[in-house]
Amino acid sequence: MKTIEINKQEVAYQIGQDTWPTFGQVIAQCWSPRQVMVVTDDIVGNHYLNGLVTQLRAQGFWVGTLVLPSQEDLKGLAVTEQLTLAFEQAGLGPADGVIALGGGQVLDSVGLASGLYRGGMPMIQIPTTLTAQSELAFRQQAVLTVGQAVNRLKMDYVPAAVLIDVALLDSLSDEEVAAGYASLVALAALAGGQFFSLVQQVQTVAAIRQQALALIQAAWAYQRSVIAEQTVAQSQVLTFGQDFAAALTSLVGSNLRYGETLSIGMVALLDRFSQHGYTQAETTEQVADVLTRVKLPVFASEIGDPVFVKRVIATAGVVNRRISLVGLAQIGQPIVVTKDVQKLAPLILGTAPHD
Repeated sequence: MKTIEINKQEVAYQIGQDTWPTFGQVIAQCWSPRQVMVVTDDIVGNHYLNGLVTQLRAQGFWVGTLVLPSQEDLKGLAVTEQLTLAFEQAGLGPADGVIALGGGQVLDSVGLASGLYRGGMPMIQIPTTLTAQSELAFRQQAVLTVGQAVNRLKMDYVPAAVLIDVALLDSLSDEEVAAGYASLVALAALAGGQFFSLVQQVQTVAAIRQQALALIQAAWAYQRSVIAEQTVAQSQVLTFGQDFAAALTSLVGSNLRYGETLSIGMVALLDRFSQHGYTQAETTEQVADVLTRVKLPVFASEIGDPVFVKRVIATAGVVNRRISLVGLAQIGQPIVVTKDVQKLAPLILGTAPHD
């Protein structure tokens, strides 16, 4: 196990391939035997829950489980309440632990509920999607959605450990892998260099699966370098594309996966920035190219709707009547563009004169 400091807390982590059968032993290195609850969804649970429970019990843990329905929105208050009641009924206390096994929705919901329950209970993440494996630990927050307020409920929270086995991606469809790949493209575009060269070599979803370990290791290395700067401005660059993605999600709901809205959001943002001289035109083309190779969408009509602008403002937040958006001057060169709120709509809708 390696460790990394996130938000002034030490997080143990392991990134590997075909390491899943040893997770029980690894968790026993992090925690002494105690009562734990494993939370997952029904799809992931069908593949991995029984195996994990068996491993944990072999290490002396008292194990309870909670399986959430995968077809429902798992990032709402109702799920937080369900988790809290499950913790209470199981008799969990601050010295016990929760293990979140699943994608971003499961990890976010469990992170918030375990962070609130009795003042905080340790949690270990076992992410099973490409987005969750590549960047969720670095968000330093658990987030929930209420209605159209996408990811508006946030709580600082850092897991005790993150265990990643890229073989767990085998349970995902090609469409789900491609959607998760958008997060890696965003990070690679920010990092540039060898990381972006690596994504440029990917031509198919099969190649994503083959290169998943190298891609995730590169993503973690880049994010480690960013948070090592220990400045808010530097950490902000990791939100590239996310404000547009959240705004679009609030309009289209579950019709698009998160990675698909991120793909559209990145390209739309870079396109607007290039029109106004912030971004080199070829940069937009480079990012769009690596996304469309794996059939990710890069356009949505909602981006041109004035309502979308309002959602961006609500998502990104306003400070002193100004809003900041993260983009790229070119590959490997992130920038933060700050605009007066009154000038944001013309920028996004493409009706503003060049600065």
